[in-house]
Amino acid sequence: MTAVGTKALKLLMVEDNELYADLAARALRSAELDFEYQVVRNEESLRAALERLHPDVILCDFAFPDFDGLTALRIVREISPTTPVIFVSGTLSEERAVMALQNGAADYVLKSNLVRLPAAVSRAVEQAAEHKRRLAAEERVQQLSRTKDVLASVNSAIVRLRDRTELFTEACRIAMEQGGFAQTLVVNDLDIAELKAPCLIRPQSSSGREEDIVMQLLRMPFQAPFLRL
Repeated sequence: MTAVGTKALKLLMVEDNELYADLAARALRSAELDFEYQVVRNEESLRAALERLHPDVILCDFAFPDFDGLTALRIVREISPTTPVIFVSGTLSEERAVMALQNGAADYVLKSNLVRLPAAVSRAVEQAAEHKRRLAAEERVQQLSRTKDVLASVNSAIVRLRDRTELFTEACRIAMEQGGFAQTLVVNDLDIAELKAPCLIRPQSSSGREEDIVMQLLRMPFQAPFLRL
């Protein structure tokens, strides 16, 4: 079975001893977890694997000849901040375990007690999934709040400004500064019935990289949300 969902979990093991990596994999298989894994042994390979694999969970030793677990944890937080890290170590003192948890580790398991590992992995992956759902919900709320602020400011500009070009320029500025958009574009007035059909897009005003926006709009169906002024 898998800890979350139906896809096999992607595990990344930061471990310089192949034997311990194999023992960890056996412990997970004994609990019938469905997973695939890769082992990395140093900072360079860890960075490369994070960029390429996007693992669901990371099992990390705490001490290496030229590397340490807290450095690995810092790198994970930098590149993949939502990926849980579980320290799997043979010599993890209580002080270091507390330090690891305070720095963002999801859990720690001693190599002498790998029976705890499957439950720790399942719990960490489930908590990470819940955290991602919560972040997505918070982002949607923030987007709605920004959209409300943009609409209020644009409505105010409509009342205040009489020049059409000045109004469009101000609307673009408001969308960028208050809405947080990287690019904005005001196009010619379109009939709603035409939005699903090829139509001529004539830029009226813009903020950001206008050429990029226009080319994207011309290459795809006009389905983006729009504000009619």
